[in-house]
Amino acid sequence: MRKLGYILAVLCAVFGASSVLGVRSAPTVVRVPGACPFEGCQLGSWRARQRVPTFADINGVPGRPIRIGESVTAFRAEVRAWPRQAIVTHVWDTDRQQGLRVGNSVQVLHPAGEGTVVLMYKNRMIHGSMDLGLRFTPSLESAPLHWTWWVQVRLKNGSAIWLRDPQGKFSGMDEFSTD
Repeated sequence: MRKLGYILAVLCAVFGASSVLGVRSAPTVVRVPGACPFEGCQLGSWRARQRVPTFADINGVPGRPIRIGESVTAFRAEVRAWPRQAIVTHVWDTDRQQGLRVGNSVQVLHPAGEGTVVLMYKNRMIHGSMDLGLRFTPSLESAPLHWTWWVQVRLKNGSAIWLRDPQGKFSGMDEFSTD
């Protein structure tokens, strides 16, 4: 028995405990390509409302900021999210159609606008309805969702740079806005 424990410890050290023991853990950070975290979110022609920091890459070196009034073309977006585990407490028809049931454990990633959320369930990303009920432990008030929206834009000179959490910093990014 002692020998089995030693072998198990060595396997866990070499291959990782979750692989050896068959335990699935939530990823530390989840990449959500194409994500837009608010209702009416759109890529395309944007004009800066304020000075906006830029980055060479996601989490990269800061670059020259975009100036007020400068135009850019947003062409790629993604969210990097740190999943929060929650238990489903209420579902709507569209949630049931995606396989969700009361009592399911899900990983919540980020808001998607109008009270909806993007979440992981059975290793796939789905959009929860406005009526999806979730119970978080600890509560969202004491431990909110943690996510970052990255958008790649093209400048007038043709170079491409990244913006971190640009929501509200540009006109043209919200199809429902009048500016």
